[in-house]
Amino acid sequence: MTDWLALAVVVLAVVATFVLLFGFAGCDVVFGLHYIPPAGPNLSKGPVTANSITVNWDPDTRAIQVELDRSLKSDPTQQQQSFVVPRPGTSLLDPGPLDPDTEYEYKARFKNQDGEYSQTTRLTVKTDILVVRPTFDSVGVGAPATGNTSATTSWIHTAGTGQVAVVVALRWQHSGAGPATAARTATYGGAAMTSSGVIGLNDAALNATSGEYAELFILPSVPAGPSQVRITVNRNGLNPSISIEGCSISYLQAAAFDPVTPIAGGGPGTSLMQGISSADNATVVQMFGTNPGAVGSYSQTSRHQGTVRNFVIGDANGGNSVQFVATRIDGAAFAGLAVRLTPGP
Repeated sequence: MTDWLALAVVVLAVVATFVLLFGFAGCDVVFGLHYIPPAGPNLSKGPVTANSITVNWDPDTRAIQVELDRSLKSDPTQQQQSFVVPRPGTSLLDPGPLDPDTEYEYKARFKNQDGEYSQTTRLTVKTDILVVRPTFDSVGVGAPATGNTSATTSWIHTAGTGQVAVVVALRWQHSGAGPATAARTATYGGAAMTSSGVIGLNDAALNATSGEYAELFILPSVPAGPSQVRITVNRNGLNPSISIEGCSISYLQAAAFDPVTPIAGGGPGTSLMQGISSADNATVVQMFGTNPGAVGSYSQTSRHQGTVRNFVIGDANGGNSVQFVATRIDGAAFAGLAVRLTPGP
């Protein structure tokens, strides 16, 4: 009996020595023990774009690092890139390069301070479809101008290269002794621009004795570099008076445009809102005009705000719909108009 006890003690001592020297994996090799590695990283998908993927995992206090391999889901044998994230990191923003609309597989495992590895876990993530939409290029600003039968202002706008469209915002006011319709023109580099919409504040008629108005002009396929922008408002009749102000904004990768139905109103209240149906590949350019008082708290990206004739113009990336929200002085007359820009085929 004593011999058996002595033998057991010797065996335990040998096993303990191997565990200390080589870990449980070493015992598995030497003694044929069935070693089960600890659970691997619990992977989850983080933010994804057309060319970036973020992979997250829960922390493991025993791990000194997480090792990840990325491959194409369609061919997992072709490993593309390996990553090592040291403790305490719990996420990886894959620097790519990654292709749009493509499935990738990530394999991950923990490594502890003894050099032992956990089980391998996998996660499949698909990148988004690449959406090409018009993007903001530059702004040009015209000085306010006044006149009797005619008012004109001009400035230089510098456009980028490629498929570029220019949008011109015109805020104008006219008055006289009797009704008259003012004629408005806008040119870019001498080329006539197309009016994509005009609306009177509080829906004032275009042939009213006096009124405040907002209008957008557009010209696609403009040349790169500096060009002169010129806007003019003419009015006939007795004792005419005209006041105008404007600006220009250019957009890259903009080949087509689609006007949006304008809105107008007035009366009690301080809110402004224009909801616009759109699409993923569109950029919506929008303008609010008010009188009296300035437009405030514009909810989208503002590109320019008028200094004399109160207006703001900005833009937003399209989706199923886009909301433009702002504020006005209580009871101020207002108008809102917009145009959707889309890329070419």
